[in-house]
Amino acid sequence: MSNELTIQPQQTQQQLTLHDQMELAKAVCQSDIIPTVYRGKPANVLVAVGYGMPLGLTPMQSLQDISVINGKPTASASFIASRVRMAGHKLRIRKDEKALSVTATVVRSDDPDYPISVTRDKAWAQQMGLLNKDNYRKQPLTMLTWRAITAVAREACPEILYGVQYTADELHDFDSDDSRNGGVEAEVVEDDQSQAAPKRRGYGSRARQQPTQQAPQQPEPCTLEQANLIHAVLADSGVISNEEATQVLHRLTGKEGLMPHRVSREDADNLLADVDFLKKKTMEALAAIRHPQQREPAPETVEATVTDETPIADTKEGK
Repeated sequence: MSNELTIQPQQTQQQLTLHDQMELAKAVCQSDIIPTVYRGKPANVLVAVGYGMPLGLTPMQSLQDISVINGKPTASASFIASRVRMAGHKLRIRKDEKALSVTATVVRSDDPDYPISVTRDKAWAQQMGLLNKDNYRKQPLTMLTWRAITAVAREACPEILYGVQYTADELHDFDSDDSRNGGVEAEVVEDDQSQAAPKRRGYGSRARQQPTQQAPQQPEPCTLEQANLIHAVLADSGVISNEEATQVLHRLTGKEGLMPHRVSREDADNLLADVDFLKKKTMEALAAIRHPQQREPAPETVEATVTDETPIADTKEGK
């Protein structure tokens, strides 16, 4: 019997060569007691172990604690809570069963005088369109607890999560409307092409040929991972409907009729370059969308961006 099979310290994992890791993955994927998504798929096992390694997880812990959805690593809220506490930070949770409200607070070990709190309550769940979901009907306080924990962890100590910042449920919270869009992405592409065809070529054989001819000229679409992350960020920022998502993305990209799964790869890269900045701009856009009466001059300024550019031009001329 080889002692290698009984040694599992993190240092030993990291010292394994890629070939050794693949051999381990091939052996593990044959097991029938690991999650079904990894059975018979050594490459998937290897990727999951890679996600868990920066978090200090053994291969088995990685397979059990990390789920990869459309290329995005996710973990349970309890796992995220454990990472916060293992990092030396304090995580405190206050629940109000009558008011259906949960407040999670993180007190960082390196900044104990500035606690960071996030509250998730019935009003928040209703605004997000989650109250009618099965889990929220059956165990609302539990769901609000998990959402408060993950939200405060992302805000207070994102550096300990190594990209594993969302739960699987959170990635699908905003999919309530779009989950029906399983085929919508393909339908939208066809709609765009059919709308473009009459403008340039009209109907008939040319119109049928046009999508094939124009396909290389279309911008590269974002990945499913990027679309899911944009979904999650918009939802986390307070977007509650497809209409609001479209309006927010229009303000952020300047392009009409976008939903996260229709954002181009280039725009997605720009939006996700700084997630905190994206959240800030999303909330600013929501404020302008929801309270247009309080911002009467804003539409004129936005539509006539020359107003903003004019002073710059005058300054240059003055120079």
